[in-house]
Amino acid sequence: MKRVVVPIALFLFLPFLFPSGGSTGVLASGTLSHLWNYVLRGSIVSTLILIIGVGVGGFILGVGNAWIIASYDFPGKRVLE
Repeated sequence: MKRVVVPIALFLFLPFLFPSGGSTGVLASGTLSHLWNYVLRGSIVSTLILIIGVGVGGFILGVGNAWIIASYDFPGKRVLE
């Protein structure tokens, strides 16, 4: 599977590196360095904060709900077991 997926992914990624088909692509024009300096750092930090926040929130809600369901005898609990 990996022998097929990796070449296809690389082939599909090539237009992003060389959009005009020549040497004036993203690497040659400095677009990647501009994106890294002005856009990507902030986006990466925001993404990491979002990942941590969603993980902590999901953990708190998941553990809390699991504890409530396991601890209390509510009507219909035996039907679900």
